Amino acid sequence: MRVIAGSAKGHGLKTVDDDTVRPMTDRTKTALFNILNNEIPLARVLDLYAGSGSVGIEALSRGATHATFVDRDSRSKAVIAANLKHTKLSGSAEILYRTVSEAIGDLIGLGELFDLVFFDPPFVLTEIETIDRMVAELKQIGDGLLTTNGQIIFRHPSIADVPPVGGLYVSDRRRYGVSTLTFLKLGVPYKTEES
Repeated sequence: MRVIAGSAKGHGLKTVDDDTVRPMTDRTKTALFNILNNEIPLARVLDLYAGSGSVGIEALSRGATHATFVDRDSRSKAVIAANLKHTKLSGSAEILYRTVSEAIGDLIGLGELFDLVFFDPPFVLTEIETIDRMVAELKQIGDGLLTTNGQIIFRHPSIADVPPVGGLYVSDRRRYGVSTLTFLKLGVPYKTEES
């Protein structure tokens, strides 16, 4: 795994040795950042379930002004810190070692706002409690952490659809093999591609 473009282009990144961590492939990451090309410069980024931090680091490398990384796994925290140091991007980053729900609450309490939120939970999304938790977290983000034109990029298994989330609508959806990227924005009620 490596940084694809920008100031840290070509730098290799460490990964967490754990089956629940699914690093985004270079192909998917390239496609994602091609879509977001004009949104990255000067953006404030939130990388939830950050794993190795590769998505947030890619955004920083391409000109984002700040990235906050959230992961409750101590191994992830160490890997993200090492990757930020290796890419010389530590000065533009913050790592929060807590659950996503806790971090969202803390960030809302501080009045933090983000232009781009990467949401990549490592769970099986067909489980009822996981879907319920996912929707609750997405709603929290939409209610308190997005700038007016901000968006959430949600990576999930292609076999799972995104259920309705109050206050957010699907602006785009791209499938890359077993993974799908769903783009959520504030505004009109939830709609599907068919509606």
